[in-house]
Amino acid sequence: MMLKRCLTLFVAALTLTGSPLAAKENASTEQTRYQAALAASKAGDHVKERELLRSACDADKDSRACLDYTAMLYEGKGGDTDYQAARIYAKKACNFNEAEGCNFIAALQEDGKGGPQDMPAAVQLFDRACDLGSAGACHNLAQIIYEERLPPAMGQQYDLQKARTLYAKGCDGNVAMACNNYAVMLKFAKGGEQDLPAARALFDTACSAGNNDSCANYGFMLMVGEGGAKDSATARKLLARSCEKGSFFGCDNIGVMLMNGIGVKADPVAARPLLEKACNGGEANGCYNLGAFYFYGMTGPRNYAAARTLFKQACDGGSDLACGKLAEMLFDGKGGASDKKAARQLYADMCSTGIANSCFIYSVMAETGEGGPKDREASDRALAAGCKLGDDIACAAQKNREKINAGEAEEITQDNLQQADIAFQNNDRELAFDKYRLACEQDGVAAGCHNYGYQLENGLGTEANLPAARQAFTKACELGYSKSCNNMAVMQENGRGGPQDAAAALTAYNKACDDAVYQACFNLGLMLSDPARPSADPVRAVALFQLSCENGQGVACNSAGFMAERGNGTKQDAKLARDYYRQSCDLDFAIGCDNLGIAYRDAIGGDKDDASARMAFIGACELGNSNGCNSAGLLHQNGLGGEIDLTAARLYYAKACDQNLPVACFNLGVFASKAIGQKKDISAARNFYNKACEMKHADGCNIYGDMLRQGIGSAKDDAGALKYYQTACELGNGLGCSNSGMGMADGVGGAKDPAAMVRYFTKACELNSALGCFNMGAAYADGEGIPVDQQKAKPFFEKACRLGETDACRAINNQSK
Repeated sequence: MMLKRCLTLFVAALTLTGSPLAAKENASTEQTRYQAALAASKAGDHVKERELLRSACDADKDSRACLDYTAMLYEGKGGDTDYQAARIYAKKACNFNEAEGCNFIAALQEDGKGGPQDMPAAVQLFDRACDLGSAGACHNLAQIIYEERLPPAMGQQYDLQKARTLYAKGCDGNVAMACNNYAVMLKFAKGGEQDLPAARALFDTACSAGNNDSCANYGFMLMVGEGGAKDSATARKLLARSCEKGSFFGCDNIGVMLMNGIGVKADPVAARPLLEKACNGGEANGCYNLGAFYFYGMTGPRNYAAARTLFKQACDGGSDLACGKLAEMLFDGKGGASDKKAARQLYADMCSTGIANSCFIYSVMAETGEGGPKDREASDRALAAGCKLGDDIACAAQKNREKINAGEAEEITQDNLQQADIAFQNNDRELAFDKYRLACEQDGVAAGCHNYGYQLENGLGTEANLPAARQAFTKACELGYSKSCNNMAVMQENGRGGPQDAAAALTAYNKACDDAVYQACFNLGLMLSDPARPSADPVRAVALFQLSCENGQGVACNSAGFMAERGNGTKQDAKLARDYYRQSCDLDFAIGCDNLGIAYRDAIGGDKDDASARMAFIGACELGNSNGCNSAGLLHQNGLGGEIDLTAARLYYAKACDQNLPVACFNLGVFASKAIGQKKDISAARNFYNKACEMKHADGCNIYGDMLRQGIGSAKDDAGALKYYQTACELGNGLGCSNSGMGMADGVGGAKDPAAMVRYFTKACELNSALGCFNMGAAYADGEGIPVDQQKAKPFFEKACRLGETDACRAINNQSK
C-alpha cells in the first residue's frame, strides 16, 4: 500500500462559443426595390439609391428603406440636405416600429431641425425608441435627463434613477459612451447607491470599446486606487494615451503623476506641458495643478503672480480647491495686492456651496470686519453652516459663542486663536502651532490649549511631543474645554505622555461625558464594559453606548449592537442588535456596516437578506473595512443578493488584499490560478498565495508549497515546498501536516525521519485530514520507516474512512479478510 499525495488541481477556464445566427432568408428570390437600392449604393450611384429607397419606403412600406432614406436626406447624400423631409420619413420608419426611426425623429425634434423644437415629443419618442431596442435612444434620453434639459412637467417621471437605468440599457446595447456615463453615475452615487468596483469595471469596458473619456476615467481610478487596487503603471499608460487622443482630464492626471512622482520618478519638467495642455483645454483642475506648480516652485523660484492668475482661472472654471487657494492669496497679498473684500466674498461663496472650512474663515472675517463691515449675524450663520458640514473648529466656536450669548462665558480677545485657526485651515501648520501656543500660554484661551495639544500629539507643524500634549490637554480641561478632558483621559488610560492612570481617566471621561462630549461617553462605556477592570459595569456601559449612539457616534451604535447581540449588560436581543448595526452603518462606521452585513447574511435578528447584506458589505468596504470587501467579493462571486459578477468580486478581493487581509489574497490566488473571471495567471497566483502565507494563512502556505513541489510557475523545489508545508501545519492545516509527513518519509532536504513522519501524520489526523489519517494507517500497515503494526493502523484507517477516504475503507476490508 502506497502513501498518497494531495495535489492541488489547477483548472483552465474554457471559453464557450455559440454558433452564428443563420442569415435571414428573403421571402422571394425576386429583387426588391430595397435590394436594388443596396446594389446602387454598392455601385456608388447614390442618386439612384436615394430614389429607390424613397420608392421602397412609400410603395413597399419597407421600414429599412424609410430609415436609410431618412439618413440620406439628413446627410445630403445623393441629393440636397432636407431636414423637413427627413422628419417625415423618420416618422414613417418609426410608425413601422423601426427603433432607429423613432430615435432619428426624436433627435430632429430635440435639435429643432426640419421643424420646430419639441422637447416633450422628443423625450417620448426617445423613450419609445429605447423600448423598441435602440441603445442609442436610451443613451440620448439619459443625456437629456442628466443634463437637466427636460421640460419641467416631465421631471417627476424622468429622474436621475431613470437616467441611470437608461444608461445601463444603452451600455448593454454596446454604446460605449453610455457605459462611461453609467459608470460616472455609479461612481458619484447619482440616481442610486455608489458602487466603485462596478464603475471601475465599466470604465475598463468602455475604454476597451474605444471611448477615450472612459480610458481617462479608468486611469484615474487605477492611479488613486478607487474601486480596487492601485496600478500606477497601467494608469500612466491609459492617461498618457487618453491625453494624446484629446482628453484634457487625462493630460491633467498624467501631469499630476509626473509632478508628484506617483508610481513614476518625479519629473516636474515633463509635467508642466501636460498641465498647460489640460488648462488651455478648459480642464479647471489642470489650471489648479499648474497654479500649484508655480506656487510651490516645482522647477525654480516660486511665481506667486502666475499661480494667482491660474488659481483664478481654475476657480472660475469650478475648482473649489483653486477658489480656496485664491482666497488665501487675496487675503495675504501673495502674487498681487491684498484684496480682503474679494477674499471674504470667495469664502462666503464657498461656504454657501458646502465647503466646510470656508464657513469658519468667513465667520471670523464677518465677526472682525475684515474685508467688509462687521456682521455678527452673518458670522453666526456661517458658524452654524460650517458645524453642520462637519467642521469641528466651527462647532467649537459656535458652542463657545452660544455660552457667551447665554452669559455663561466671558468674551475674550482671541486674536492669536483666530489667526491660528485661519492658518490651520490654510494648511500653514507652523504658523498655526505658534499662534495656538501663544493663545494657550499667553492668552489662557482653552481652545488654544486644546489645539496646541492636538498639534503636539500628532506632530503637526512641530515634532510630536506626547508629554507636552498631555499637559496642554490637561490645562484646556482645567479651563473648561470638555473635549480636552476626553483627550487627556485617552492619554491617561493608555499611558501616553505619562504614567497610566485608569482612575483619573474614568474621572475625566465622566466629566467630559457630563458636558455632552459623546466620544467621551463612548470611551467611558468601553472601560466599563471590560470585565477585566475592577470598575466593570456592563449595564451602565450599555446605557453610555446608547446615549452616544443617539448623539451620532457610529462606533457607539456598533458597541450597543454587540452588547445586545450577546446579552452583555442587557437582555439578549438580536433584532435590536441588527437595528443598532444599521444605525452604526448609517453613521458611516465601517465595522457597523460589516456587522450589519453579517446579520443580514446569517439571519441574525431577522430574515436572511443577501441583497441587503451585499449592500452593507459594499458600504463597509468603501469605508475601509477589509472584511467587508472580502465578504462583498464572496457574494458577488456566488451570485448571492444579486447577479454573479466575477469582475467585481475580484476587485473587492483586491481591495481587501491591499489592506493585508490574508483570506482575500488567498481568494485572488484562486481566481488567478483557476482563471475565474480573468485569464489564467500563474505568476500572479504564486504571488497571492505567498502573500497570504506570509500573513499566516494556512491554506495559502499549503498551496504555495504544492506549486513549488509541482514546479508550477518555476522549477521544482521540494525543499522549499517542505518549509511551506511545515508552516501550514504549524498554522493548523491538516493537509500541510500530511504533506510535511510525506517530506519526512521521502527524506526531503536530508535523511528520512520516521519519527517526524509519525508526528506530522498524527497531527494531520488530529486536524481531521482524511489523507493524514490514511497515510498514518498506511505507514503502520506497510512498515513505512516504522515497524508493521496492523492494530495501530486500524483506528487511523477507520477515521480516514469516516472522513471520506475510500482507499481507507478498502484497507479496513482487506484487514478483515
